[in-house]
Amino acid sequence: MSRNVTIALAQCDTVLGNKQANIEKGAALVHDAAKQGAQIVVLPELFLTGYDLKERYTALAEPLHGPSMQEFCHMAKENGVYLQVGFVEERTIPGVIYNSVAFISPEGKILGVYAKSHLFAGERLYFARGNDTPVYQTEYGTFASIICYDIGICELSRIFALKGAECLLVSAAWGDFDEDIWDHNLIARSTDNLCYMAACNRQGIENGSLHLIGKSKFMAPRGHVIKEAAKDADEILVATLDLSSIREERHRCLYFLDRRPEMYGILTQQF
Repeated sequence: MSRNVTIALAQCDTVLGNKQANIEKGAALVHDAAKQGAQIVVLPELFLTGYDLKERYTALAEPLHGPSMQEFCHMAKENGVYLQVGFVEERTIPGVIYNSVAFISPEGKILGVYAKSHLFAGERLYFARGNDTPVYQTEYGTFASIICYDIGICELSRIFALKGAECLLVSAAWGDFDEDIWDHNLIARSTDNLCYMAACNRQGIENGSLHLIGKSKFMAPRGHVIKEAAKDADEILVATLDLSSIREERHRCLYFLDRRPEMYGILTQQF
């Protein structure tokens, strides 16, 4: 029996440092995606603020249940969709901030938050690393959130798959300097874990030099591209995925059955 879910990847530019403008853009994107039949909508990494903020991150940080996130909860409820949105998160210690994505239900409730656990380059100067790996059980299937550079760390995606994730929802702000690795990582992770990937990447140019490429895409469990957005353009990319096919693919390709965890101790060692 098919278990279909329709997902929209809202590839777009954002206004750097302007939360209100990005909230308004998000409302339009979520509404348009829902009109196209989306049941889950994924927005890019740090959608609320834009990406290349450096010292300005702290001033724009909000708690998980802060005023801006309540606006996104309202969007999800108004349109009856699950919504993943990236923001700068402040938790219990003032000034300690995270590059996070919230996962919101169609009832407008925040079901959980994932903080980026592998920080890219200068991100480590501003953000703390997340340590949690939540998965979300929905009526459509089981999902996990993952952020940008995280997809290059194969162990993290495998953890999500072992915890039951059937589709990884990727929020990214991926640059042109690693365009080839964007493509290769998505092929590799969907093949490694025989799962779907729904990868939403920012597009646009920030601070005159950071070129974020778009090319959002849906990946099938054997690493094939189902659908891909254009480079350097706003686009709502929509696809319907049959999550029941994962069981079949994992019976055809026995990566999970043939794992030998007793050999993998070295993976936990720091070099």
